[in-house]
Amino acid sequence: LIPLSLTMTEFEPIQTREDFEDELDAINTYNTDNDRVVKKPLRKSSSKLLGIVSFALLVIAVIAATIFSIARSRIPQQDTGIEIKVKMDAPTASYIMQRNLPYLIYGTAWKKDSTSTLVKDAVLNGFRFIDTANQPKHYNEEGVGFGWTKAAVELGLERNDFFLQTKFSPLSSQDLNDLPYSETASLSDMVLQSVEGSLHHLKTDYLDALILHSPFKVMEDTLTVWNAMESLVDNGTALQLGISNCYNYDTLTELFEKARIKPTILQNHLKTITFDPRFLQFTRENNIQYQAFWTLTSNKHHFEKPEIREMAAQKGLSPQLYMYAFLLALQITPLDGSTTHQTEDVDFILKLQNGTLNVFEIQDEINDMAKALDMPLS
Repeated sequence: LIPLSLTMTEFEPIQTREDFEDELDAINTYNTDNDRVVKKPLRKSSSKLLGIVSFALLVIAVIAATIFSIARSRIPQQDTGIEIKVKMDAPTASYIMQRNLPYLIYGTAWKKDSTSTLVKDAVLNGFRFIDTANQPKHYNEEGVGFGWTKAAVELGLERNDFFLQTKFSPLSSQDLNDLPYSETASLSDMVLQSVEGSLHHLKTDYLDALILHSPFKVMEDTLTVWNAMESLVDNGTALQLGISNCYNYDTLTELFEKARIKPTILQNHLKTITFDPRFLQFTRENNIQYQAFWTLTSNKHHFEKPEIREMAAQKGLSPQLYMYAFLLALQITPLDGSTTHQTEDVDFILKLQNGTLNVFEIQDEINDMAKALDMPLS
């Protein structure tokens, strides 16, 4: 392994304040025209005194409304418990990718009816990469669409400021009573119907990435579906393709060898004790992004270890954020499905991006963390 430093000195975000982390407290994203009511006088008066008094009352009313507006903007939303800290200085997805900066992807599985609000919160807090799937059994893809678009309007952001990736999920992983495509359709048509639904749900005319949620038991079926996905790249509907839940190394290498349009994303569950370093090595050698999900939940027992807590404390981080930094140093991008610590996670990633936080600068630090996690790297 080559030592990887997370010093990101070239990141120069557009900002209006010297403090990169400072949220714009004065912005009230829930403000309405009814917040400020100035009553007009019933009749005109030429009295100078009345004019002065009226002006003074107007000033007081404006100040009171402003204070109330600021106070409201800092009240946590009742349905999620997340305090919204609007990140006007959070860089866009295109800015991040052009400069090869680290980032976290907001994961949206199992959020059900809270999906729209949580995704909106995530965008307002600074997330610009979003993962979902057209799999009603576990995802509310339509809620994702409502969430990101509503937040984008409030922030004045455009579609190309975000990275939206979704998945085609095989029939075997779907709820047969709530399918996103016809049960009797061919595999190719299932892909096309699923993606048509995704575009509608996500309120977009293209996908930054389309991911096969899991390979089929038979490679021929996997390739049939992949060919249909390739046709969507050909017509501009999807910009790149990926595969998820691929734990057979030969399946990955065979798909890569036979595919006309190669996968550029591998998204797998990451449990440190069963980690297969061959996948990571393959992604590095073939310009494939390694994405990891369940990185905190599956490894939470490690975070109580004294050695991990000590290493994290030396960098001023929680064990969970230290885990994220470790994976990023390995060139693994974590999915972050937080419902309670979005702001902390975004603050952490912004510090990595602007170079104010340096973690895992030498190989020994990487090796020590891997050992503490019981995670093989070779």
